[in-house]
Amino acid sequence: MGLEKIYIKDINLVNNKLKKLRKEDILVVSDFDKTLTRLMYNGERHITVIAQIRDGNYLGDDYSKKAYGLYNKYCVLENDTSIPFKEREKKMKEWWTKHIKLLVESGLSKKVIDDVNSKSKIKLRMGAAEFLYQLNNHDVPVLIISSGVGDMIKYILKNNEILYNNIYIYSNFLEYDENGKVIGYKNKEVVHTLSKSKIEIPDKEFLEKIKHKKQIILLGDMLSDLRMKDSLEYTDILTIGFLNEDIHDKLQEYMDSYDVVIVNDGSFNKVLEIFSKIK
Repeated sequence: MGLEKIYIKDINLVNNKLKKLRKEDILVVSDFDKTLTRLMYNGERHITVIAQIRDGNYLGDDYSKKAYGLYNKYCVLENDTSIPFKEREKKMKEWWTKHIKLLVESGLSKKVIDDVNSKSKIKLRMGAAEFLYQLNNHDVPVLIISSGVGDMIKYILKNNEILYNNIYIYSNFLEYDENGKVIGYKNKEVVHTLSKSKIEIPDKEFLEKIKHKKQIILLGDMLSDLRMKDSLEYTDILTIGFLNEDIHDKLQEYMDSYDVVIVNDGSFNKVLEIFSKIK
């Protein structure tokens, strides 16, 4: 995908933000897919757990056909900014809700999830594990907000030995019956790509941990990921965006939106450098 490049529209603004940030006051808020993970690995594109279930034909041809039908109908709406945001948000909720219903009807089970996990080709970005290690060392809480499957995120972090106690995952966790069959999501509200501004963390221990953290470092790969901050109270924020594709067309918009933009499926080297400069 070419050499990693870093773009900063206003270096003075970023430097001034860095002067204000203090490690003891920071909460890191991050997306997961294509933010903490790579887009490409060994020439293969990152695919989500749902895509792995669909393309691996775990649930049969009928499921795959219907899942592709939903994808083709709703995916084009996801980033179509000509459609009002609230309308797109409604459509994404519709998509995720229909899809979990389809998964349940098609017989998704813990056995399938475990098999997908064991064969997963999802890889963390270079330096992402080190970043999470540093955050844990400095007792900086991490809030991962993902529209993916929380079970998978937990598995990947655990498999890389970085599922630290300072990390809280706000995502779609699967609920199973006594036979290991999926019966839906555990969370009350489905988490989709455009609902990240409406999070309600039920974990009182984590809420206690972050209640005095009024400075945010936000990491995302979509412009909508910037909305992850909307449910949080903060005084200072530094935003870092990963622009993986369509760089020529999207770079200016990303630079206008994120403080720092890392392109070409880049590493966490710049993020680590930024964190090292924080007092």
